[in-house]
Amino acid sequence: MFRFKHLASAVGLASTVCACGGGWSMRAPLDVVQQSEELKISDRSSWSGSLADESFGLGSYRVHDVDRKWNSTRTNTLFGFEQSRTRGGYAYKLSAGDSELEGGCSTEERQKSRDLGDGAEFSNLVAKLGCSCHEGDVETNLILDASTTAQYTGSIKGPDFSYTVTAITTRENASWESHDPLGYRVDGEAPVGAVDVVKPGRAWLSKSLEEPRRRQVACVLAGLLLYQPPSDR
Repeated sequence: MFRFKHLASAVGLASTVCACGGGWSMRAPLDVVQQSEELKISDRSSWSGSLADESFGLGSYRVHDVDRKWNSTRTNTLFGFEQSRTRGGYAYKLSAGDSELEGGCSTEERQKSRDLGDGAEFSNLVAKLGCSCHEGDVETNLILDASTTAQYTGSIKGPDFSYTVTAITTRENASWESHDPLGYRVDGEAPVGAVDVVKPGRAWLSKSLEEPRRRQVACVLAGLLLYQPPSDR
């Protein structure tokens, strides 16, 4: 069983995973909003880092004990990351009534190059972000990957469910799109939820999603809300 213990230094991921504090909010996907409950984010400080209290309310849940000094080599196996490319991560907890989930995220970084001809080469940093939450023996994992596509795509997988995750680049009240993801939507056979990662952030979960799956998905979405690109530190 994967456990989030023994904390070390936080690390960066390609800034395209998160547009924290970017000044533009994501346009909420209408089909998600129409059948979802918004999880209001409350009491979230604009400060972040090892000396800040990064706790906040996520609807009826509470995200707390955020620790940006977490690291575990076991994430390499859990997410399929290469040990030499794994750059650490952060841990947190999500309280839901009498239940408490332990969460943590780590990243893998690598250079992707493209031959432009005449000896020229274009390189950029691509990465994977992995987040995992567990409640007792129940574990839910999220992986986002930009190694093969222009935008981040991925999945959320639990013991009895699997959802797709797709980046959203459409800006609120604007006719043009962001180059970087502003948030993500989660889909199964029907829309499951969405998260706007621009601080202070927003989140939605389908009204038909029942506990404990509801809090399991909320926990990995909290990992996306807590992610900090290198430029934010």
